[in-house]
Amino acid sequence: MRRALLCAIAVGIAVTGLFARCGMAQDVPPGFGAAPFARIGVDARSLAMGGAGVAVAAGATSPYYNPSLLANAPMLDVGGMYSEPYGQDLGISFQSLCVQGQLGDVADATTSVGVSLTWMQMSISDIPVWDEDDPTATYYFTATSSLYLVSAGVWILPELSMGLSGRIYRENVLEGRGRGLGVDLAALASFDIEGIPVWVGINSMDVGQTNVRWHDTLGEPDNYVPWVNKVGVAALLFERRGLLALDFDWAVGRPLREQKFHLGVEGRPVDALTVRAGWTGDLEGLDPRLTFGVGIDFFDSFRLDYAYVPPRTIYGTGHFLSLHLTFPLPEEWLNMAPGR
Repeated sequence: MRRALLCAIAVGIAVTGLFARCGMAQDVPPGFGAAPFARIGVDARSLAMGGAGVAVAAGATSPYYNPSLLANAPMLDVGGMYSEPYGQDLGISFQSLCVQGQLGDVADATTSVGVSLTWMQMSISDIPVWDEDDPTATYYFTATSSLYLVSAGVWILPELSMGLSGRIYRENVLEGRGRGLGVDLAALASFDIEGIPVWVGINSMDVGQTNVRWHDTLGEPDNYVPWVNKVGVAALLFERRGLLALDFDWAVGRPLREQKFHLGVEGRPVDALTVRAGWTGDLEGLDPRLTFGVGIDFFDSFRLDYAYVPPRTIYGTGHFLSLHLTFPLPEEWLNMAPGR
């Protein structure tokens, strides 16, 4: 019954998307595809695994990949990531910060609620502007694109959780301001197959596509963030020392190059060290990439993750670094939580 319910959710998302955007567009009009920075990811662990994370993301960054994972939230988890994806010379930086925690009575599946706040931002500094009246006069400004996520996840069955995120987009370029509101809907099911733990996750991001409306700029245009449906499956292997994860991104109404696969593997040779590798590609076959990374755990509460993602251009560096601090629930609470 639980698996049937999860399948019904997946089919519902797919059918709704099909009617909303029939087919995969090959040519997208100007204004569509806004906020591409929001698809980079917020965790070096997932980036090292080719971007896979819908079923296996962990820690404070998990609501970005699947807010239903918040049903397993510890008492407090803080995570962040920083990168200069195009090198220092271009002045482009990408950073994120996430905080999550647990609310409600963890002994009751209907009130075990995890909540989270996530901030991510792309900044482009030292952009030159020339004065039309005096071509010799030059000044510089910084453009920023930000996304805020307010997320919650709850158990609805012992092996099934659901999640919801509200999205707030903020764009600033000179005097121009872009603002948009969106929503994510997600689910996660967990079960065993021949003793192997398996998870199946769904995250429908920017449901129906999100409108980012500009003000105080020429024409005051409307831009649109694409509706992306992420489906993922993961399994623990080799006596829980290995992990295999596969995701597929269906960007509704977008070109084939934006329909992406993510494949990742993770191994833990010793308790404090994790090694990772992944592959990501699109249905057009234009951008296949191999990814790599490592994770180091300290004192059961501090984790440092590194990922190398080959850049798309000669200006890229491809280095991502993220940190996590976790303060777990007391053991007696964990034993009472649903699904344990």
